Amino acid sequence: MPSAIAYTRYSSEPQGAGDSRRRQVDLAKAVAKSRDLTISEWVEDLGVSAYRGQHVEVGNLGGLLDRVKAGK
Repeated sequence: MPSAIAYTRYSSEPQGAGDSRRRQVDLAKAVAKSRDLTISEWVEDLGVSAYRGQHVEVGNLGGLLDRVKAGK
């Protein structure tokens, strides 16, 4: 079965106290299941804003994008 990497993010700690992460995880699992994919890795930026690109510059998304660009 092909695999996928799932990414979840929310901007602020108060959002973390809510339902944001669970909803994103549930959606990623549903999409993976509908496409016969296994989620092999979860990448998260919890409490990292995307407004000015922090999730790419200092968050984990930037590292994931670097790995993809390098063919890893």
